[in-house]
Amino acid sequence: QAGKDKQIANITDMISDNQSNDLAKLLVSDNPNLKITGDTVQPLLTYARTHQDYVTNMRTDLQKNGQSADHTFTLIKSGHTMLFFPVYKLKVTTMHPTISTNVANATITANGDALATSKNDHYSYKAGPLFPGHYTFKLSGSQSNKSVKVNLISSSDTTKDVNLSVKAAKTAKDT
Repeated sequence: QAGKDKQIANITDMISDNQSNDLAKLLVSDNPNLKITGDTVQPLLTYARTHQDYVTNMRTDLQKNGQSADHTFTLIKSGHTMLFFPVYKLKVTTMHPTISTNVANATITANGDALATSKNDHYSYKAGPLFPGHYTFKLSGSQSNKSVKVNLISSSDTTKDVNLSVKAAKTAKDT
C-alpha cells in the first residue's frame, strides 16, 4: 500500500465493493460537524452502484489531478508509514441542501433519518452537513406526503434546492 496510485485504487475499490466501514477510515470531512462512519458513507455507495463510471473516472482524476473532476473529493496526505511513505486520505466536500415545503407540521427525512419538522406552510430548512451521494428526501404530514430523489454529488450540488411542496387541494366553489 506504499504508492499513491495503489492507495487511490484501494480507496476507489472500497467504494465499488461497498466496504463502508473500511472506507470511512480513509475519509476526512471538510466540515467537523460530519462524523464519517460506515452509515454516513452509504449515500455515496448507493450512488456508485448505479453510476459505476463515476468511481472509474474518480480514480483517474485523483491519480492525475489529486481531486475528482466535480471537486467533491480531494486527495490529502495524512501522515507517513515507516517514517517516509506518505499515507493518503480523501477529503470530502459536504452537502448543505435547502429543503422547502408548503406543508406545516410535517416531518422531513433524508434516507429515513429525520432532519426537521416544518413549522409553517412556507418552511425552508438548510440541511447538512450531508455526505455526497444519493438521497431520498421525504415529507410526511398528517394529510400530505411527498418524496424526491436527489443526487448530491458535485460541488455545484452543495447548496442545491430540494422542493417538497405539495399541490394545494382544489377547493369547491359555491354555485
